[in-house]
Amino acid sequence: MSLFSSLKIEEKKQENLNESVFVFYHLPCNMGVTLGNSLRRIILDYIETIGICGIEIEDKNGPVKSKFVSLEGIKEVAYYLVTNLKEIVFKEEKKIDNIFCLELKVENNSKEEKIVTAADFNLNSNVKIINPNLTLATLSSFGILKLKIYCQKNHNYQSAEKQKKKYFIEQENVIAIDNVFSPVKGEDVNFKIETVLVSLTEKEEEMSLFIRTNGSISPKKVLQEAFLIIEDLVQISSKILK
Repeated sequence: MSLFSSLKIEEKKQENLNESVFVFYHLPCNMGVTLGNSLRRIILDYIETIGICGIEIEDKNGPVKSKFVSLEGIKEVAYYLVTNLKEIVFKEEKKIDNIFCLELKVENNSKEEKIVTAADFNLNSNVKIINPNLTLATLSSFGILKLKIYCQKNHNYQSAEKQKKKYFIEQENVIAIDNVFSPVKGEDVNFKIETVLVSLTEKEEEMSLFIRTNGSISPKKVLQEAFLIIEDLVQISSKILK
């Protein structure tokens, strides 16, 4: 008889559409910690999302070679512009396998400052920006900002050095950046366990798993993908151990 033959999972949606609590009923005693820790680590480290891995920046003076410089006609230095860009949340509309590029060109032809937001990017049909009102930069009077952002679908932390060597080694105008490719942050997934008395001599556990995403993917989809990763491991290991 399977340890999980009586298992039931119920999703309890929260007021915030990006949050859910999944209650696992009828778990064997001491299974909650094992299952909870395993799911939490998989969710934090191996669920993929779209993020930026490289950026081209141009101001009035042309291409910028480093994120540690000031920008002509732009209030923010390049470092803070890059930091703001990493806050863009992308939602995959169609399956994405390769790096793709989005472009932005904003000119301020007035004497007043002009705010550049994520909505100013020219999008394609494969991706949607969840937070288009995100402020990226402030253009001074007659300032110009051109951006190319190179995006990919990945998981966990990816360093700038790794991105540069893998994708941009011959592109001197591309600033490779480090990024965390995860729709769920550390404080946004946790669990608690309760012991349930089935009879005078029998106990079981209930585990409540809380998941909050950045909106690029639903909590239910996150949990489904975590189970697919476990299923993949089981299938491969069963073949290896034949």
